[in-house]
Amino acid sequence: MAFLNVVALTFACRQKDKKRLLKWIAMQVGVLLLFVPWMPVAWLQITSGDGMAANQPLSLLEFSRTLYTMLSIGFHSGSVPGWVKAIVLPGFATFFLCGLIVPGIKDVTRGRIRWQISPETILCLLYFAALAVLLFSWRKPPFAARMGLFGIPAYYMIVARGMESIRIGTKAYLAIVAVLILLLLFPITINIYQRGPQEDWRGTVDYIVTRLQPDDVVVLNAHFIHIPFSYYAEGRISTYSDLRDVNKYPQNVPAMIANATGGHKRLWLVLSHTQYEDPEHLVKAYLVPPILFWMKDIRLGLTCTCTS
Repeated sequence: MAFLNVVALTFACRQKDKKRLLKWIAMQVGVLLLFVPWMPVAWLQITSGDGMAANQPLSLLEFSRTLYTMLSIGFHSGSVPGWVKAIVLPGFATFFLCGLIVPGIKDVTRGRIRWQISPETILCLLYFAALAVLLFSWRKPPFAARMGLFGIPAYYMIVARGMESIRIGTKAYLAIVAVLILLLLFPITINIYQRGPQEDWRGTVDYIVTRLQPDDVVVLNAHFIHIPFSYYAEGRISTYSDLRDVNKYPQNVPAMIANATGGHKRLWLVLSHTQYEDPEHLVKAYLVPPILFWMKDIRLGLTCTCTS
């Protein structure tokens, strides 16, 4: 947002349009005031990385590949058929490169090509540069590819310039654009109509409530599922806790579980999003190992009832 404001103020000052400048400033002040209540939370997330840290250091090559796929096809590109990727990805790459290096229609005068980088292209490249500085300022940036989606405006402006710079017949040009749009709508349609069922938090909570004993404690394997669980619990379950950063500190699993149980003799373990928080299933293996369960039970003094 800071970068966009600098660019907008620069253009406004060059045009010497005070009315537009004041209107822009008023709009940004309005946005800032609306954002004020969230600033303490945003500052906590930025300074501590709470709930946002990536597992691995950022690889420039992997990040570029993932970001390009997301910008061209979408976030759920895994469900897109290979033949669609084989057409869409090279197509976008062609338009993007043409937008950077091929002179536009306005740069061709009297049969001569006057190659120059337009101010719009420079703006887009600066936009990407500002985004790269933001992302790579962290060694392990949070949700790097998702944050990279802020580059969509610059990406599509360059792609649009590349489409405009290709001088072919009107019918062929419209056919290429139509095919590209249809191919982009294809993965969107797949993602909408082939997505799996929603998580049944209401049913999970109801199942636990009907079987809960007075001294039971409910343990959630991820801290962020606390929100939907507590919403449907609606005060019916008073004792529950969550685990944090299991994937970062697997050696602390015994201490985490002991702290989460808080002296209760029986627990319910609710597993969700284990692929992010506990891909090795360490918590479940620690609580309910197939052979050594009786040893764990004696050492922890727990009886475990698990539901997923």
